[in-house]
Amino acid sequence: MTLMVLTAVVALTGCDTAVQTDYSKLGLVEVSGKITFDGKPLSDATVMFEAPDETYSYGKTDESGHYTMMFNTEKTGVTPGKKIVRVVTGSVGDIGAGEGDEEEEQSAPAQQVAVPKCYNQKSKIEVDVKTSATFNFDLKTDCSTTGPS
Repeated sequence: MTLMVLTAVVALTGCDTAVQTDYSKLGLVEVSGKITFDGKPLSDATVMFEAPDETYSYGKTDESGHYTMMFNTEKTGVTPGKKIVRVVTGSVGDIGAGEGDEEEEQSAPAQQVAVPKCYNQKSKIEVDVKTSATFNFDLKTDCSTTGPS
């Protein structure tokens, strides 16, 4: 009898031990946009909005260069405030690695564009995230773009 009661209590209370994160206190802001490189959509690139404390939100561009920022793997959004924008092709760990090397850029596959260091490791592009927004960036080979449009 005791075993039956214990089984019923467990069944009624469930076994859900997953931690539920409360994002409401973060004030996350929805951010999306489009990245082009020399006027053409930049696909399969990672876009990062990095805060002064080096935390960041990220997004991945699709074939059209569109991205949506993610706070983490579960939640979209960016915390409000000033951010440095970094754009990298390849893996995030490759920020600035080999980029700007002409020989490497020429050997890269056609769909994989090597973004110059001025847009990732040495980025000077800044945005101030206050409310939901669309930030479009047209990056140039000569690094002439320094802000969102």
